[in-house]
Amino acid sequence: MRRVGWVLALVFVSWGCARQPEPLVVTYWYLDFCHSCRATREGLTTLAASHGDLELRLIDHRAPGAEEAIRAQGFKRHGLLVTRGDTVVLKQADHRVRLADVQAVVSAETPGLRRAP
Repeated sequence: MRRVGWVLALVFVSWGCARQPEPLVVTYWYLDFCHSCRATREGLTTLAASHGDLELRLIDHRAPGAEEAIRAQGFKRHGLLVTRGDTVVLKQADHRVRLADVQAVVSAETPGLRRAP
């Protein structure tokens, strides 16, 4: 009986110390005047609203620091990056961003993700 108590204690301690996985982050640098970018932003906003733990960062390409971040990713003027921690899960540049690809990655990366009400 004593052994069972130790095993249960170990299980609870391990469970309590378990790290939560890094959140899935979608960062989209967009052109404010572009119709394609506007449609992508709307789609990403809808996707984020249906996935409660998805972090969405929408950044105008003219925002402070945006130009440096865009160039650091190898994009010309805008683009999309999906990351989990330091790991790049999806990277799409300029007008090659496809919402369907983002949706597929989010579904694959977050199979047990809680849906927002």
